Amino acid sequence: MIKYFRQFIGAVRKWWVGGKTIEHYQELYYLQSIAPEFQHVQSCNLESPTDWCLKGEELVQASQFQEAILCFEQVLKLSPRHVAALSGKGFCFYKMGYIKTAFECFSQALAFQPKDIGLLVNCGNCYCHFQEYDKALQCYKKALRYCASPIIWNNAGYCLVCLKRFEDACSAYRKAIKVSETEDVNILSNAAAAFLKFR
Repeated sequence: MIKYFRQFIGAVRKWWVGGKTIEHYQELYYLQSIAPEFQHVQSCNLESPTDWCLKGEELVQASQFQEAILCFEQVLKLSPRHVAALSGKGFCFYKMGYIKTAFECFSQALAFQPKDIGLLVNCGNCYCHFQEYDKALQCYKKALRYCASPIIWNNAGYCLVCLKRFEDACSAYRKAIKVSETEDVNILSNAAAAFLKFR
């Protein structure tokens, strides 16, 4: 664990030398599924659920969440079980701070696609906002069955810290660091904080 603490200190030094301020980072990460090939959609040509969903995703990218919700609702009128629209609508509500409504959207979508990693993570993030860390941890563990992402390991570590399971949290952060392709100062700082509480 000392190795990770040294990595953290090294990352902080690099950050500091760059003249940037260091912020204490506690926000949860989230995953979002957006169409890999982004297409610009003209609003006058919106006929199919796919067209409306793409327009909604375009508005999400522009942080126009209320407008995006209207597009996703149009999709759901045409296709009530459209997982991408439910997920997109939930993501918009999440970003606007309506966590309960976001959770309802994510849960409904998860009923149709129970192995969707983004939905599992977003449900876990909502549970964290509700301070239901055991339920959040279950979501993250299920997501980890399908993808060993550093973001998911980080979120699991966050839950374990909140549950005062510091040794398990250190282990989760260690795994996050191991699977991360680059040094992430946020994960390193979370790992160092968990290590200090564990000691």
